Amino acid sequence: WDPALALLFLGCSQAEPAQGALAQVSLSGACGDADAACIAELTAEPLAVGGTLDLQLSLQALGSGMPTVSLLAVDGDVLAVDGKQVRGVAEGVSALLILDASGAVVDFIHLFVEKPNELNLVRFDDDGARLGEIVGRIDMFVGEKFVVGTEVARDGQSLAGLSEAFWQSDDEVLAVLQIGMDAKRRLYSFAAGSSDVIVKAGELERSLQIEVRP
Repeated sequence: WDPALALLFLGCSQAEPAQGALAQVSLSGACGDADAACIAELTAEPLAVGGTLDLQLSLQALGSGMPTVSLLAVDGDVLAVDGKQVRGVAEGVSALLILDASGAVVDFIHLFVEKPNELNLVRFDDDGARLGEIVGRIDMFVGEKFVVGTEVARDGQSLAGLSEAFWQSDDEVLAVLQIGMDAKRRLYSFAAGSSDVIVKAGELERSLQIEVRP
């Protein structure tokens, strides 16, 4: 196994942070403050085109503090960097360099980026824990609410990163509310009837049928 080909991707379970190829820096995903169920880590999933990851870095050398560092994508056509956030631009692979204040390379890691062709809707609890993918219609009573989020995939393989999504629904039946969690919304039913929630992320689109009963 060549550590120079280590994959960097975001998830939410118990894996250890990924190490750079030079074993000087470990990298992990930064969970949002409101997402109490998310444990920052990196898992073996490619980064989605259009997806973003917020990274946390820590120095692995014993007896040494963490210097001021910056990130630099070797191939800017594949990967964009803004501070500690990286975004998939186009399909491919790019090294991500970790530089100290003088511009010297402290460590590096490779990121693979793939274009998604599936948009999935996933249900979460109020603390942000993933409950499972939504399939088919959802029946609700007036006054009920639940949290739904988006995940993207390519040919059934999950892709990492948060992809910007746009939500639309019938305002006479259902409200789609922002809740301070990236890529998640709270659906609140306030009148009986039917509503199709339309979700768009990049070139992908999904609809979710909601039937609200009195």
